[in-house]
Amino acid sequence: FFSLLMSKAGEKPLELSQNKVKQLGKLFLDLSNVDEDDSDKRLGICNQMLKINPNDQDALQVKVVNLINLSRYDEAEAIITAANLQEALAFEYAYILYRQNKAADARAVLATVTADSNQEAVAHLNAQLDHKEEKFTSAAQKYKTFLEEAMDEEDPDPEVMCNLLACSLYCDRATSGAAVELTKQHQHYDICFNMACLLIEQQKWVEANALLKDCTRLCATAAKDLEWDEKQLQDELCIIDVQKAYVMQQMGDSTSSKNMLEDVLKKKPSSVQATAVAENNLISLNKDKGLFDSYKKIKHVSSGSVDNKLTAGQRLAVRCNSAMLLLRMGKVDACRSACEALMHQWPLSDIGPLTMA
Repeated sequence: FFSLLMSKAGEKPLELSQNKVKQLGKLFLDLSNVDEDDSDKRLGICNQMLKINPNDQDALQVKVVNLINLSRYDEAEAIITAANLQEALAFEYAYILYRQNKAADARAVLATVTADSNQEAVAHLNAQLDHKEEKFTSAAQKYKTFLEEAMDEEDPDPEVMCNLLACSLYCDRATSGAAVELTKQHQHYDICFNMACLLIEQQKWVEANALLKDCTRLCATAAKDLEWDEKQLQDELCIIDVQKAYVMQQMGDSTSSKNMLEDVLKKKPSSVQATAVAENNLISLNKDKGLFDSYKKIKHVSSGSVDNKLTAGQRLAVRCNSAMLLLRMGKVDACRSACEALMHQWPLSDIGPLTMA
């Protein structure tokens, strides 16, 4: 079965010795016995197989999937391109492009996925692409459909419920109300967190604060159940604490808010978005104090690697804070340029013209 493999069209087939055929057979057996969640081990076996036969299409495809599982998207894309696997792994390629923030390219590739592929996975990726492109109403409708179709299941997908609530933050009240009804009975810290975000959007500070406390408790319970290490738990709690700090700020407790945000930044959370929001909100709290430090923070938040992790609304807030900070630092020309850029990118916002005035 493994003795003849075509390396490229039009070339002679690669002939393997019987010994190498046996080695590959054993490695395939080893691979089949490894838990699918153990991507590191599966990747190691794939690498052994590819040392024997670098053109083994099965090994290359399994390697790509496990690189994706390990969030090593650039490496996975490089293999797909080098081995001309764009057609064979069209869905995986589309997912990689989505994770690389290339939504338009991902949609184009996804459109080529054949009908015999996993259509449920394709539908979910389309919803995620809507979400990524901030087509929140369309994404929310898709997520709502997924949940309604899964109503008979005892445990619907928590990720779908979380995504529905996240999109509902930017939709009308009818959509957000339907999202709450579909998810409110499920005790999961991510769902609880997004419920709190909806309450924050409605300026229900006391209720949101109470729900975020519940979220912290549920997160600690999940950490035990899922056997997280200390860093994983700390990263999740930092995300919750950034939202707690925002609620404290809105409730008038600026000191507690500032202390919590500073504590979050000391922990260096893995979430780029949590760090960016914490830095931006500290700038808002500090106002005219520590302008140079605030300027360093706003430059970091505005950098490309961070900026593309934020929503359009978050980017607008960062741009506005940057313009106002430049004004307070006496950098009038730089402030004027920042306002002009802001007005060009967000022509419907009145913040740029107000700052210019």
